[in-house]
Amino acid sequence: MTLERFVNLLATVTLFEMMVTIGLGVTPAEIMGVARDWRTLGSAALANLPDEAYEDIARGVRSIARGYRHAYEAAKSAYDSKSK
Repeated sequence: MTLERFVNLLATVTLFEMMVTIGLGVTPAEIMGVARDWRTLGSAALANLPDEAYEDIARGVRSIARGYRHAYEAAKSAYDSKSK
């Protein structure tokens, strides 16, 4: 675990502890309600990544898109070959 990840984890735990300690009334049910909302969690996780991580994510998304395109083109080619 890098120092940056450790500090991020420590900040998250500390923030949660402070919220509970000062009495914001965060109940376990409310926490689970947020945890079930994967779209919001994903957005928050992406928003808190280091800048260089976005380049890796973009490369991954492009790679996945290329794979889908190649699969589509292969299927289309096979279909066109059968129909002739």
